[in-house]
Amino acid sequence: MSSCHSLVTAGVIYREQREKTRIHRARTTPKITIIGAGPSGTPLARLLSLSSIPYTLFESDTSPNYRSQGGTLDLHTSTGLLALQRAQLFDEFLKYARYDGDHLQITDHNLKVFLKNVGAENHDGPGVKQARPEIDRAKLRQFQTESVPAQNIVWGARVKSLEKEAREGGTWRIIFYDGNRKSEGGFTLAIGANGAFSKVRSTVLSVRQPDFAGIGVYDMIIPEPEKKAPEVYKAVNRGNIFAHKEGIRLALQQLGDGSIGIYRQGFNTKDLEEVKKRLLAPGGLLDGWAGVLREAIERWEHVSGVTLVGDATHLMTLYAGEGVNVAFEDSMRLAQGIVDAVRGNGGGRVLVDVLDNAVREYEGEMWVRAEKAARLTDELTKLWMFTPGTPGSVIAKTTALHVNFHTPPIMQPFATVGVHAWVAWKKWTGW
Repeated sequence: MSSCHSLVTAGVIYREQREKTRIHRARTTPKITIIGAGPSGTPLARLLSLSSIPYTLFESDTSPNYRSQGGTLDLHTSTGLLALQRAQLFDEFLKYARYDGDHLQITDHNLKVFLKNVGAENHDGPGVKQARPEIDRAKLRQFQTESVPAQNIVWGARVKSLEKEAREGGTWRIIFYDGNRKSEGGFTLAIGANGAFSKVRSTVLSVRQPDFAGIGVYDMIIPEPEKKAPEVYKAVNRGNIFAHKEGIRLALQQLGDGSIGIYRQGFNTKDLEEVKKRLLAPGGLLDGWAGVLREAIERWEHVSGVTLVGDATHLMTLYAGEGVNVAFEDSMRLAQGIVDAVRGNGGGRVLVDVLDNAVREYEGEMWVRAEKAARLTDELTKLWMFTPGTPGSVIAKTTALHVNFHTPPIMQPFATVGVHAWVAWKKWTGW
């Protein structure tokens, strides 16, 4: 009888322990969502998949090719390209990358060349330390989304808002606009990777939408340019031309399918003087920091269970070419923080505060990187688009800014002097 009672008691204790373990696992297994399958959300998803960390990726588009993705991107060695290597996607990237695509000419509106990078004549592939190969945005998105398990992506899921759930654990619920999926909750960590108009941003920032930077962009395509526009094709030389006249830039880019994209950038109004006044006057959008860039580096108070990556947190104009690369680095660093937190806490079970600390660390270092890139972007935007006499008047300053961005602070004065001396010599010799 005593033995039977002991067995019954042991069975009850075992069931209680098993129930406690089940509850503990339910509370400590991270349920992660990534909102947005773009240049930052998709590599983040891929990196989590490689470490067998479960997540759900919600994307508002109904398919990867639902809409045009725009022109080309140049990815940088220590950010975008490194993230692709970590995600084991570099070989796939090489199928579509154009190492001769960084051929660059900066000209005036008469095609007088003020700066020229001869691209493939300087380097010939991925072995070069500081190569910046071009890739079409559409191709980049295609192979990135294909690298993520199909069961992890929910297409056509338009996020309306993110709400804190009033229950123990401080989890989050996603509210969707329409469709069969109305809401889904229980998320330990929600990552907003859904771009400039992120609905997740309002959870951590008081500013819901970005300000207008005062520059409009219009685009068109020349198909089969080798036949239909041979002179243009020859001038672009498989790379890029950025032609300037005060307040206007005409950008020509060779795309992967051989067509040439044309992007006219300039003031989005007929009243040029009024725009200048609004942008450059004291208190204007470009007085110190452009509004879009002020928001880009507005640091939020950490919110447990929510964070942002890419354009959702540090939206920048295109004049430095750093935005997508910063976004890739965001994904790489946040993924590593999540992986380290999970692996350090028992096979996928992670305490909420450990994961939260990893997110805090990511946000802290992200602000440093994003602020540096945003300052560069701000300065280049003002120089290229709002300075009289472009491009000749700004070549030295813009080149020095790019050089100093990758130069240790102690060497920057010497780099600046060297760039200005080089530009002066080029002017004296007639470029």
